[in-house]
Amino acid sequence: MSKALILTNHLHAWAGSEILALEASEVLSKKYNVTLVANLVAKEMYSIAERIGFSIINDPTQIELRDYEFIWSQHFVAPLCKGFENLDEFSGSFNSIHLSPYFPFELASLTYTKPIGANIVANSLETKEKINSLHTNDLIIHNLNNATLPSFSVLTDSYPVLKQKPKNVLIVSNHIPEEIVEASSLLVSKGISINAFGEGQKNYKRVTRNDIHKSDVIITIGKTVQYGILARRTVYCYDRFGGPGYITPKNAQDALNKNFSGRCCNRKISPNEICDEIFNHFSQATKNVDVLYKMFHEKFNLVKFIEKLSNQKTKLNSKENDLGPIIETSKLIRQLYMTGVYKP
Repeated sequence: MSKALILTNHLHAWAGSEILALEASEVLSKKYNVTLVANLVAKEMYSIAERIGFSIINDPTQIELRDYEFIWSQHFVAPLCKGFENLDEFSGSFNSIHLSPYFPFELASLTYTKPIGANIVANSLETKEKINSLHTNDLIIHNLNNATLPSFSVLTDSYPVLKQKPKNVLIVSNHIPEEIVEASSLLVSKGISINAFGEGQKNYKRVTRNDIHKSDVIITIGKTVQYGILARRTVYCYDRFGGPGYITPKNAQDALNKNFSGRCCNRKISPNEICDEIFNHFSQATKNVDVLYKMFHEKFNLVKFIEKLSNQKTKLNSKENDLGPIIETSKLIRQLYMTGVYKP
């Protein structure tokens, strides 16, 4: 069986890079013998990997890159692996994944992935444009659109049955803004049940298909928006940067271009306005769920995206580059995270 490698700096929390690494591992495990490697790994991640069917290693120096046919490389981990200076002998698909236009750590590996000839992947148009701005020559950059597992999809049109008012609202955020907290109290006073997931909440775990499917409205940003669209649920996109509110066919592409971060419109409103929109505009929002699914279900399919990458073979040229400083930087990053000087 062919072998695939997932590289990421940390697997210790329920945040974007961890979720993507786990989802990519799950997709690849259908066709590959998968190893996921990280500098920091929480104990619970090992049992998750065992259940899905791949292995986790927390020491990148044990890995020989040239043993793998497909490499999904997040962060600055690859230089710690064996064979990094001899990737001219690599004959598979080496992919450098970049998950933010703002955090330098998500862009740092461009210092070596572009020179050696890796495929470059951005999580959104916003990140793609940032990467292009850093280089004088146009790059071929694959836009992930933060694609996810097709298992979140609901395939039947007009599901769920259209309702006039929401009954169950799910909030998913690691940084719930105060206006959402206050709006939640107002919604509860209207008889709506609120379930909140995220750091600092009672529920701090990986969001599942069932969590999404039993909710009428999902208040969130980032990848959970994709979950909601695939599940034909109404999604209210709002968090610390504000947001457009209910995702509609008119605002969806602009919101997606900024990774459903809420940065698409610089719109912040009061708790009363949020409550009013969620409660009173819900019926209209439900009429859009089938349209949004049809617009985006192909674009949000991580299986098809990885299949496309696997066909993009890379001809790497590491010997033409001085990679010594890159390797030393990678060693320092690992040391700082392992000793707790840096925290993800």
